[in-house]
Amino acid sequence: MLFDQYGQYVTIAIALYCIVCGAKTLLTGRATNAEEMKIKNFSAKGQKKFRLVSAVSNLVAGILLTVTSVWRLLNPEMNPTVFKLILLGAVIVLIVVYIVNWQSCKKEK
Repeated sequence: MLFDQYGQYVTIAIALYCIVCGAKTLLTGRATNAEEMKIKNFSAKGQKKFRLVSAVSNLVAGILLTVTSVWRLLNPEMNPTVFKLILLGAVIVLIVVYIVNWQSCKKEK
């Protein structure tokens, strides 16, 4: 019930955070400190690729989640199950992209 009332606002906040992190990474060329520590053993090419894919996936996911949440706010008759499935799909795609990106950049020389 709480998610049905305030889920869109929480999702918009998370999506905006993703957009800000993605834009920051693209503009500065540096990921967050935690990510930088994790990728320090990658080759320079692997680090650059990881940062780029991470930034782009953050931007795309943030935009998708923002649009979906705003659409849900403007269309209250929208089925909550559809909204939850879209959010779940976006999270699953983000996790898969992160894992594939991590593995490919880790092996890159």
